[in-house]
Amino acid sequence: MKEEAFSQKDLAEDHYKEMYLTMARAAEKAIRILQKAQEESEELFLAQGNEKESEE
Repeated sequence: MKEEAFSQKDLAEDHYKEMYLTMARAAEKAIRILQKAQEESEELFLAQGNEKESEE
């Protein structure tokens, strides 16, 4: 009985660890996507500013 309880605890910890790692990977991916979108937006903003300056 003790061995069975121990193995169930190990399984629960393994599942928790995998869930945590899945969530951490997804969060890192989301951060990279947001950073890229911010960089692209800033580049567009700066490009618009340069176009307006050349028109004047």
